[in-house]
Amino acid sequence: MPTYLPLHPLLLLLLLLAAFSPPSLLTKAGWVDPDSPHSVQRTHSLRDPNLPSLRLVMSDEFNVAARTFADGHDPTWTAGDHSDDARTSVGKGALIYYNHSYASTTEEGHLKITTTSELTQWKGFNPFTQKYEIFEKEFRGAMVNTWNKFCFSGGVVEASLKLPGPSDVGLPTSIPPT
Repeated sequence: MPTYLPLHPLLLLLLLLAAFSPPSLLTKAGWVDPDSPHSVQRTHSLRDPNLPSLRLVMSDEFNVAARTFADGHDPTWTAGDHSDDARTSVGKGALIYYNHSYASTTEEGHLKITTTSELTQWKGFNPFTQKYEIFEKEFRGAMVNTWNKFCFSGGVVEASLKLPGPSDVGLPTSIPPT
C-alpha cells in the first residue's frame, strides 16, 4: 500500500493553482518581466509554423538602474567570482577571470558586462599537483547565469543585444545594419 505524506493546505492550493491555472496567471509568477512587451510573449517555431505557438516563460528587460549580480543580490541572475574553468580553480588554458563587479545595469537600464585586459591573481587548489598555488589570468570580465534559479529543457532562447563598436562592420552594403 503506498504511503502519502500529508500536505499543508496552503501548499496543496498552490500546487493546484500551478497545475490548473491559465498561462496568463502562471506568467505572473515572477519569471516574466512585467516590462516585457506583450508582442514578444508568444512566438512560433521557425521550423514548422503549424506547431502551436510558444509562450514566454522567462524574460528580463534589465531596465532597473544600478542592479548588481553578486551572489545573493538578484533573484534571477548571479555573477560569480571564478576562473573560466568551472571544474577546477586552475582554469586550464582559459584566459579570463570572472568577477561579479564587472556586471551591472546602467542608468539607462541596460545590462553592462565589462571585459578588461587586467592581470588577476588568486590562490587556489591545483587538483593535478594536490597543492595550493597562485594562479593568474590575463583578462577580467563577468558572466551572468541563472544556475539553480531558473532552468529549462527544450524551447527557444531569444536575445536582443548590442555589442560594442560599429554595427555595420563586415556587413555587405546591401544589408542595412540593425
